[in-house]
Amino acid sequence: MRTKAARIVVFCGVFVIMLVVASGTAPATAPNATIQFQGQPQLQPDGSALVTVDYTCLPSSGGTAGFVGVSMQQDPAAAGEGDAIATCDDQKHQVTLNVVPGPYHPGSAAAIAFCGNFTSGSNGFTQAELLVKK
Repeated sequence: MRTKAARIVVFCGVFVIMLVVASGTAPATAPNATIQFQGQPQLQPDGSALVTVDYTCLPSSGGTAGFVGVSMQQDPAAAGEGDAIATCDDQKHQVTLNVVPGPYHPGSAAAIAFCGNFTSGSNGFTQAELLVKK
């Protein structure tokens, strides 16, 4: 489990650094991507959790493909992530991600959500305390 937790920490750290670098190089008029949690995670029989987010991101020079993901941790030792290919076309999209492996249980969990295009020109990030529901 330590390996998985270390991977999540490194992944989140790299993403935050990418956001800082990208925000320093983006033109002042370029809007950021946005992402927000919708509702609360739904516990699944296998211990994973379904997390829904709404996101918007701009296309890159290479097209509309991007990324969207959620990382979630819960005491005492549950952690996981879920991700998908995003559509970055300056339109609002909703996606439900299966955050694995967990195992999660009903109760409070810390979550981070992120989205963006593959050139880092449009990135969004948010964090929240969510309530995993059965």
